[in-house]
Amino acid sequence: MTEPAASTVLVVDDEPTLLQLMTRILRRVGYTVLTADDGDQALEVFDKSEHPVGAVLLDLRVRPQGGLAILQALLSRSPALGVVVTSGSALDADTRELLRSHGGEFVRKPFAPESLLRAVATVLERASD
Repeated sequence: MTEPAASTVLVVDDEPTLLQLMTRILRRVGYTVLTADDGDQALEVFDKSEHPVGAVLLDLRVRPQGGLAILQALLSRSPALGVVVTSGSALDADTRELLRSHGGEFVRKPFAPESLLRAVATVLERASD
């Protein structure tokens, strides 16, 4: 039996320390976490996952394509995917519009664990409606 989509989160970040931190935060509260350290790996992990992915937590500066391209590719595979974007800088207009249109959330780095958890819970709730 697979877990419900709402419990599985794909975390994508090319900074190993942040990837580990976000994974630990999410697992501590019960999420199943899949990880990727670049965009190509994110698409591969998403496509091969045994668990339906309910949300992606994505750094915008992820290589090689950049977070926006990866996000668009993920959303083409799963339009109801919950989206949380992280970045140390402000969002550009295209990314803001994409997030708005998909009910996504933005978490600015550095972040408090509570902010990250709140954003993930929010997008998962929206995706399940």
